Amino acid sequence: MAFAAALAHAAAVSIRGSDPAVGELADKDAPAYTAKADTYTTEVFPDGRVRILAGKTVIVRNLVLELGRKAKTLGSIILDERERRITLREGEPIGNPKPETRDPKPDLPDLPGFTLHFLPDKVEIIPASLRAPKGRGKAEAPVFDISGVFGDDALAVRNLRSGDVDALPANYICSRHIFSFYQMYGRYWPEIEVTHADGTRVELRGITGISHYAIGKGDPYTNEALKGKRGYFALREAKPENVITLTITPGKDTVEPAPYFTVRPDKPRSLFYEDERVVYHLDFARDYLVPGQWLLRWRTEDHMQREVATGERPVDAIEAGHPLQATFDLTPPEMGYFRARLTFSRTDAKAAQRTWDVSFSRIRPECPKLRDLDGKGGVDSEMLWANILGMRGIRLNPSFASTWREHHKPDGSIEWEAWAKKFAAFLQPAKQGTLKGFFSFLGLDWSGDLDNWFAEKHPDTEQRKKAITEAKQRYLTEYAREAAKLGVAVWEPINEPDLSMPPEKYLEDVLKFQYPAVKAGNPDANFLGGSLCGLDKYRWLRRLYELGGDKFFDGVSFHPYTGNGFQEVYRSELDEWWQVLRDFKDTSHGIWMTESAWHRGWMFNDYVYDRFNAFRQSQARHAALMHLNAEAMAIPRERIYPFYLVEHGYNEFFLVTYNYPTPSAIAIQVMNECLRDAKFEREIPLPTFGHHFQLYRDASRTVVVAFTSDEPAELDVATDAAKVVATDMMGNRRTLEPEGGKLRLTISGDPTYLAVGGKNKIEPLYDGLRVRFNMAIPTLGATASASSVAKPKKGEPLPPATAIAGDPTCWSSAGALTGARRGWDEDESGKDQWPDWLEVKLPNPVPIARVRVWHDYGAWERVLRDWDIQAFVGGQWKTVDSARGNRYRSVTDHRFEPLTTDRVRVLVHMVNSCLFENIEWIPKLSTLRAVEVFGPPGGPAKAFFIHDLPKKRVVAPGGEAELAFGVRNATAQPVAGELRLTLPEGVTTEATARKVSIPANGEARCVFKVRLGEQATEGLHTIVAAFYEGEALISTDYAARVLCCKRQRH
Repeated sequence: MAFAAALAHAAAVSIRGSDPAVGELADKDAPAYTAKADTYTTEVFPDGRVRILAGKTVIVRNLVLELGRKAKTLGSIILDERERRITLREGEPIGNPKPETRDPKPDLPDLPGFTLHFLPDKVEIIPASLRAPKGRGKAEAPVFDISGVFGDDALAVRNLRSGDVDALPANYICSRHIFSFYQMYGRYWPEIEVTHADGTRVELRGITGISHYAIGKGDPYTNEALKGKRGYFALREAKPENVITLTITPGKDTVEPAPYFTVRPDKPRSLFYEDERVVYHLDFARDYLVPGQWLLRWRTEDHMQREVATGERPVDAIEAGHPLQATFDLTPPEMGYFRARLTFSRTDAKAAQRTWDVSFSRIRPECPKLRDLDGKGGVDSEMLWANILGMRGIRLNPSFASTWREHHKPDGSIEWEAWAKKFAAFLQPAKQGTLKGFFSFLGLDWSGDLDNWFAEKHPDTEQRKKAITEAKQRYLTEYAREAAKLGVAVWEPINEPDLSMPPEKYLEDVLKFQYPAVKAGNPDANFLGGSLCGLDKYRWLRRLYELGGDKFFDGVSFHPYTGNGFQEVYRSELDEWWQVLRDFKDTSHGIWMTESAWHRGWMFNDYVYDRFNAFRQSQARHAALMHLNAEAMAIPRERIYPFYLVEHGYNEFFLVTYNYPTPSAIAIQVMNECLRDAKFEREIPLPTFGHHFQLYRDASRTVVVAFTSDEPAELDVATDAAKVVATDMMGNRRTLEPEGGKLRLTISGDPTYLAVGGKNKIEPLYDGLRVRFNMAIPTLGATASASSVAKPKKGEPLPPATAIAGDPTCWSSAGALTGARRGWDEDESGKDQWPDWLEVKLPNPVPIARVRVWHDYGAWERVLRDWDIQAFVGGQWKTVDSARGNRYRSVTDHRFEPLTTDRVRVLVHMVNSCLFENIEWIPKLSTLRAVEVFGPPGGPAKAFFIHDLPKKRVVAPGGEAELAFGVRNATAQPVAGELRLTLPEGVTTEATARKVSIPANGEARCVFKVRLGEQATEGLHTIVAAFYEGEALISTDYAARVLCCKRQRH
């Protein structure tokens, strides 16, 4: 059978070599080899060029091999006639390649190249296998790229995975890839179909993308060898297992080309103001004009991918002699960030369709004139956009080497007057803008020209070392002195020392050297210790304090990168930093967050969305909450610098791209425009955990910021203002008129801003509160089970009951027990298998009417996509609520008609791999943080518990812990009652009840000392508190505190 297949293969594909005797090679355009099949012809030329045709239509003009971004000549050409393969390797062109049959593998050089494998129905391009260089430790084999230039008749491309279409040359030019910094990649369409003018279709698989040489201008990123009218496909970082296949299907219907155009916004970086129309221009390229009747259509979505507008306009006579520009208006009915998909298709003939995506924003600027400076010479873009976005603080990144290079005198000292003039110009946008706080690296970097200068001045090595040390000290002192004159008085010594040294080395080599020098120049300078990378690095800081390092710094700085997100646990971790400062009585100089970002950046490049068929997940909420929850923890906005502001090519942590601000940038701008210079005053408690009511004030305004952990909730507000201006996270604004001094509005995980006059009052109302407590707590008799439980690499699996321990964030439960972020993970053996379930069993059948589900949240989260809430009724499971297609919700509140049961479960049908449809390192496994089960509303509630920050309380058997409970009186009358504890087995206290009297609208706080028994089991123990008046429960819910029992290991 194999022999027969080989014969058939040989019959279907023929390879002919040129005969030098007849002089074919005298013509440089004559191929050395020609391979023919029914649907294609491949020509291999003596100089290494390769051309693939379908009839007379050129499919591929040439195959190009690049090593180190340089095109290589493919001069080594060897035919393996038996296997129908031709191998090309880097080398000088040969005069007369010999058409001989031999196995090329043993004697080919270890140079980059590829093999063409000719099959009856397709051509395979197989990258060569290279060895790593010898004698270089763990050096890897050289990485090379293979690209193919499309023929001029290639007119349209279709993404076979997503169905997206575009005309060639496609508008998507090279873009970086977040997992390979500085690598240039085309639009990631790994499986495409290319349509040609005669209808021929080529299916291309195994590539990394398509792109094209810049049209109408030079292209510093693309080799001339890839220059072609219709662009090229590419395989980056080619390996033998990455096989490119081309399958050709003869054409039937002819197709016309589409004109090429670029889309140009009317305003810089597509940032439009509220009173401006969102106008764009199509600029047509002269070399790609196509006459005919064309129609431009668009569909506009907001940052959550919700459609907000559609439209169309005809475009006629795209040909020479007519205007090469068309204008259209995309103005949406709302404010905020938007993304529009444009399609450009012909209405009077069959032609390729061109597709284009644009992103734009509409804002209310605080400083409208600053936008016009974007792109102007002499204006620093980072400084400019910090002010356009209304930021109050910014980190500066000076360079000692650059300062010395530009301003040093013959004796090596700095001409500070010249420096000051340039630095003042750098700070100029802030004078017109919003920045209040400047914090700066000292920038004590070095360079080769400094080495050379000091070597020339000080030939002796020891003298040179001493001179360099003195020069650095002098620079630090003078820099601190001169910068203070321009408003810079907060300094960081170096960036993220915890990644490269222990606290002991940081103290001896950095702080003790730099701190005295800076203080000599500016005694009032705030010298920040830390600049630590990660929200959890407070242990490193504690060690620095233990070493006495606080004698050599004032305030503290860190970079809050975290997988725990920016909600309640974020506050808990910020409090850990403050706890270090409180323990060492050093809180007066404060905390700075000098590099702050969502842990996976503010967005991804198009490459990532295409590569993994990813959802364009908005990080806008995270950007706002990063600031707002920090404000609540005494870290004001002027001490926060989002990382980075403006795209500059390093990575994807930027808020503003080369072409537009991201949704996160707009959320920050709206927050700043709403708050302006108002200062955080306090947070007024709300009855539900994770719900916040923040109060900010300045001389003329009082501003409330209200938000939840995620779920929508009704908020009643009392105010003496005649009007309340409400603004959502994207800047959509409305004026509300209270009735009888009251308002009701819906809030959610996206912050809502409410503004009234500076002398007006605005506060939450607690009218109509009802008793409705969570019954799904083990201490109350609830148990949990699951379809499966993940097996950890070390230790025991987390029991499903972790998901009902009483802390929906899991910080004080799973986090304290094993460091996990979730209460339940299914076992990895259940990957891609459905359904899964988590079941809660109550001690007795009771009426239930509400289930709240806390999904995964934070680092590369796996939020449930499709699930049912079911109750066990009448001997079978009954679905009481369902959710399908969830992408964003991390807390979902399910309400339904009351029914009586003792069992509830979450039945999972599908999980998201974060924002990706599929990605190998985020398996689709069911997971949850917590499940809460509530009955129908009960009697009137007079009080509610003030929700403390989750804390990790790790206690050994026989150990003690203090538990504090705050209670808020929700009425205008004094309340006297009793705060009672329900204790789990193994936990005791001197008194399980305390008499409590709370004044009208006031608060009270009780502290209990609890003790774990000597024989207490390791694991979680939940203490439950409730507030009673007589025998009537009058608190809205119970309050739970989790103890983690762990035996000390020696």
